[in-house]
Amino acid sequence: MHRSALSRQNLAHAVHGFFRTAGACLGTFVLLNYACGAFIEGFDVDFLWISFPGLLAPAWTAAAVAGGVALVWAAARPIRRRRVATLTEAALAVLAAGALWNVIGFYFLLGSGEIRSGFPFPSSMLVVIVTGASAWRTWREHVLGSRIDAGDGVGRLVAVHAASFAAVALLGPLAFICTYGATDYSPMDPSRGADCIVVFGAKVGDDGRPSLALADRVREGARLWRAERGRHLVLTGAVGANGSSEPRAMRELALAEGVAAEAIVMDESGADTYRSVLGAARLMRERGWRSSISVSHYFHLLRIQMSARRVGMETLTVPAPMTRRLRREPYYLLRECAAFYVYFFFRWGGAEDAARNAVAGGGPSM
Repeated sequence: MHRSALSRQNLAHAVHGFFRTAGACLGTFVLLNYACGAFIEGFDVDFLWISFPGLLAPAWTAAAVAGGVALVWAAARPIRRRRVATLTEAALAVLAAGALWNVIGFYFLLGSGEIRSGFPFPSSMLVVIVTGASAWRTWREHVLGSRIDAGDGVGRLVAVHAASFAAVALLGPLAFICTYGATDYSPMDPSRGADCIVVFGAKVGDDGRPSLALADRVREGARLWRAERGRHLVLTGAVGANGSSEPRAMRELALAEGVAAEAIVMDESGADTYRSVLGAARLMRERGWRSSISVSHYFHLLRIQMSARRVGMETLTVPAPMTRRLRREPYYLLRECAAFYVYFFFRWGGAEDAARNAVAGGGPSM
């Protein structure tokens, strides 16, 4: 075989290997998501990619589980039996159609001004792409009667799938973080404003001066309050080892931005994101508030929403515009990728369980 043709074939096999691994990972994630969600309240993270509430929820859960099984099965081996191949293709088609419906809904809301996004690419589009690639490969291998990369050696197959798994393990959470975090999901109409706006803390210097990241978050929270998108401003964070209180520094900034003192509520129990969300949820329950808007940097919002769902807090997320790119932004993104797995697997339970966990100081702090 000519060298250029061989190179194209190797590239094609590498691409197929990546999507085979991505399909297996997506299918496993779907099955874990719904299996654990059936027993643990608030566990599922289907808000990220596919969500059909109300009467459609049970039917969609069954369809999504079937799609997850199909993704894993199609990645494992070629499907030679025609009936099994047809059923697999049908399950993948339903999964892709559900994700596509969410994509259409996202762009409809974007076009109507209900939401805003600095990166208008919904994470459900990734599900469409991976599922579509899996469906095409399943059909192709059924026709061939063998894997597309059947001629590759064991060493090459191991290398391709190991590299693909590493890429998916990093790029999957990163894609979710960036696509979800770039969108302002809060109602644009002041008449539909939330009970409170929760602003999440960031570093305060030894001299008590807020970091640029903290200032940007508070400014956005104050802007939303002035726009009547929320009636109260909850400032949540921690008291550092140097004695500097994030909420107190945030309060001074908020007052300087024109927020009324009586509208400000401080919570200093937020040693990490989970405890910050837990503290905000506790305040909301005590005051009878039902809805909230959460403000932080785009890379932080996915973790906030995951935590909120697991402690029973209703919130919509808003990314804070940055005065300039943060010097440590690449580090923060990598940290959030790791935190995605920690929060997905270990930060779960209802509000009462979360309260006991916070008091006991259990679980990893990130």
